[in-house]
Amino acid sequence: KAKKADDKKAEEDKIKFEAEIKKLNEQLTQTRLQCPILKKIGEDLKKLVTGTDEQKKEILQFQENDSKLISRTFEPKQEDEIKKRVIESGIVEGFISIFEKQELSTIVRASSQAFIRLLIDSSDEVKLLVKQLKPFPGLFRLFDHTSNMIVSDAIGSIYLLLYMGILSTSEADPHPHFDAVQACDGVKKIYAIFQNKQGEYERIRSSLSIGLLYRARECTDVVMLKDIFTYLKTYFNSSTSWIKERANTALKYLIQNKDQLKYFEQILKLSVEGTEDQRKIILQKQESVCFLLSLITENRNDDDLRRRIIQSSIMESLLFVFANRELTSITRTFSQSFYDIVNNSSDELKLLVKQLKPFPGLIHLFDHTESLVPGDAIGSIFLILQAGVATISDTEHHPHFDVVQASDGVKKIYSLFQKNFNKYQRDRAAFSICYLYRGRECTDVVMLKDIYTHIKSILNDSNAWIKERANSALQYLIQNKGFFNYENYV
Repeated sequence: KAKKADDKKAEEDKIKFEAEIKKLNEQLTQTRLQCPILKKIGEDLKKLVTGTDEQKKEILQFQENDSKLISRTFEPKQEDEIKKRVIESGIVEGFISIFEKQELSTIVRASSQAFIRLLIDSSDEVKLLVKQLKPFPGLFRLFDHTSNMIVSDAIGSIYLLLYMGILSTSEADPHPHFDAVQACDGVKKIYAIFQNKQGEYERIRSSLSIGLLYRARECTDVVMLKDIFTYLKTYFNSSTSWIKERANTALKYLIQNKDQLKYFEQILKLSVEGTEDQRKIILQKQESVCFLLSLITENRNDDDLRRRIIQSSIMESLLFVFANRELTSITRTFSQSFYDIVNNSSDELKLLVKQLKPFPGLIHLFDHTESLVPGDAIGSIFLILQAGVATISDTEHHPHFDVVQASDGVKKIYSLFQKNFNKYQRDRAAFSICYLYRGRECTDVVMLKDIYTHIKSILNDSNAWIKERANSALQYLIQNKGFFNYENYV
């Protein structure tokens, strides 16, 4: 009998609850005046949980029921006018008060869910009204909640407010909410959410939030930049259009601003000196910068970004490292970043790189024991030489020949070719020599024979790019005056 009585009461409560929701929806849609029910809910949510255990339990129960009521009100989404009245009634202030002041163990999912549902699909005007109520301290406090769902609602709400901030201001300006977030040590806390490797929902929104916050603002934490950028780059080709679009936007803000490039310049100019630990820290920072440079340029056709990098001191610093630092302290990350910047750039930009006198440093890398480093070096050299050919007529000598030879370049390129590390290096070394000797006599018959034999072997290469350049290289080789001067040449 007792069980039947309980079931009957539960059913009556459910019917009453559904009636309240129906009544509230009717009032919300029929009037533009502030609804008394909304005002009462706002007052309930602002109540401090005090008194006897029974009184506390009653307050918490009222707040949970009110939260569920509001949460269901925004499912499906309501008009902005209704959401504004909810804000004006004090309900959002009530939620923020709960997030800031209540014991975390007493905060239920219904409250955080109602808060984020208010923001989802809302206009920027509605989100701005919420932001003006200073929600960040309470939302960041929810990061310590034991419920993953509540943490998800908190980072989701923060992201929605931050995204509104970039839409309402110029792209040239820093994010308008940065100071409010940092007053809560927000970047550190958002990054911690990212590092905790929770669900993809939390990781994508935390990484996007950091990207948005650093719009037009220098970030000195290169380790964080590296982690966030590496993760966001995986969404470049996402099948989910909004994630792909916003990941690209966040990456652009995170890296491609002038302040960030200035910081990269400062790091790469540092001399590696001091104690062993100090030297290690400097090298790690420089490697992180190089890694980031590769990430933002690899396989991307963005001449504007590359121009800013080339016209900064970044490339000069890399070339100084190549030419002057001990090879054992130069990791592949350095050479790869240089190559990625040069690769996919226009001929105009490659000629800007040539003006930085890159050949001595790049040729020095030929002696590196890690085979991929000489590969980056000869790859970069060939790209620059190829751009040089594009600027002259078919009968003119290569314009970079003398500067290459000033570093005994042809001999060293041929030596790299002879080492036969891999096909990639042999192809580009052979191309480089052919391009350099276009229309110019070469008296080294042994070298010409070796190069000719190799070029001939790749005329029908399966790679169309290699095949095309092999044919061009052969034409340049035939134009060489020494080509027919030696009896056993062909």
